[in-house]
Amino acid sequence: MFGELFANNGGKGDSESEIGYGPLLTALTDHAKNGAYPGHMPGHKRVSLGFPDPYSIDITEIEGFDDLHHPEGLIKDLEDRIARIYRVKTAIISVNGSTAGNLACIHAAVPSRGTGVVSFERHRSVDHAMSLREASEIGLADWLAAGARAGAVIVTSPGYNGECYDIKKLSEICHERGVPLIVDAAHGAHLGFHPYFPDHPAHQGADAVITSLHKTLPAFTQTSCILIPEGSRIREREVRRWMDVFETSSPSYILMAGIERCMDYLEQRGQQAFIKYASELERLYDEARSWKKLKLRDYRDYMRSGPADATGVDYVAVDPGKLVISGDGLTGEEVAQILRTEYHVEPERVLSHEALVMTSLCDDFSLNY
Repeated sequence: MFGELFANNGGKGDSESEIGYGPLLTALTDHAKNGAYPGHMPGHKRVSLGFPDPYSIDITEIEGFDDLHHPEGLIKDLEDRIARIYRVKTAIISVNGSTAGNLACIHAAVPSRGTGVVSFERHRSVDHAMSLREASEIGLADWLAAGARAGAVIVTSPGYNGECYDIKKLSEICHERGVPLIVDAAHGAHLGFHPYFPDHPAHQGADAVITSLHKTLPAFTQTSCILIPEGSRIREREVRRWMDVFETSSPSYILMAGIERCMDYLEQRGQQAFIKYASELERLYDEARSWKKLKLRDYRDYMRSGPADATGVDYVAVDPGKLVISGDGLTGEEVAQILRTEYHVEPERVLSHEALVMTSLCDDFSLNY
């Protein structure tokens, strides 16, 4: 019966032309056509990289395609490739974003009802992990001053606006006290590939780094990876055990293939793309000095001001790819509306007095918005 069905139908259902679009797909296609430039994630900025029709290649865990929860073949090879590109011992793919990575790494390091040290800025998944662990929290500034016992130190670096802690110094303090350092670097997947940008936390002594490929690199939304450097105080086996708990049991091969395509891009075009990206950003900062209505935070002036988080822990670098835009006497929403209506740019984030535009190496800086 099934053989006859497939023989007659070729595995094909109704054609696209026979099925109308629903409200969400209609909204997405209309938005793609309206000319608004994406000043937000994902980092591919709608550049396809030659990716095929997802319906034509979508599968599940079938013979010959490996299993993300127990990678031994194609997926293991991809994880090994990511590790080589990021110059770490181990990479673990997540198709549940950095959320799953944060949950898994914190569970691997902070014991049930233990204690975790957490930076002021953090993603809600960090709070969720601490809650699920029923763990007590110590603020980073307090821990640096007092040095209480803890299962792990968890910091977000870079933050949403690009601020970075001194991960090298912090890792030294952590390791002197026998505490592993987990860095949520969801916004830092592009770091470490060009000296214009801060170094990646995985190269500065952190024990586990969670980084969202989709935020600043050409990868699909929801793709991320955990990077575990050589000599880590966090066991890979424990991280993978908790990823089994928090990650979907039906991982998308489309998303994993998108990760592979991102690695293709980095290896084949990355060097020249990052050179151009850094050059175009610097040109933008120079041009912004003549802006009349809006102001772009100059990353150099900002660092000279001695920035710190709300609890007084210093930042030592900032990602120039995060464009923080404000205007005299303007609210953040007013800034965002100017970006939308006058420049056709949709920002990533709107705060009380500023708007954030996220850039990536896939941006077209030749557009005259």
